[in-house]
Amino acid sequence: MAQFRCYLFDNDRRVIGVEPISALALPRAVTQGILAAVARQAATFELWHGDRCVYSHASPLDPQPPSPGQPTGTR
Repeated sequence: MAQFRCYLFDNDRRVIGVEPISALALPRAVTQGILAAVARQAATFELWHGDRCVYSHASPLDPQPPSPGQPTGTR
């Protein structure tokens, strides 16, 4: 089972929460990230595995997703 961190962002791309996610594969982790974002009313989210961003969900209001690196809201 892989361990992920799900960073949840508001509309201004500020971190509003971090959720630990355990999943067998990335698609399941993405599904859990979507559920976490809906539950916390987050605008978008990123999934991190170790020190690497493995999935970035672009908000329909954000025409250009952030580049991989560190979580956007924590710079």
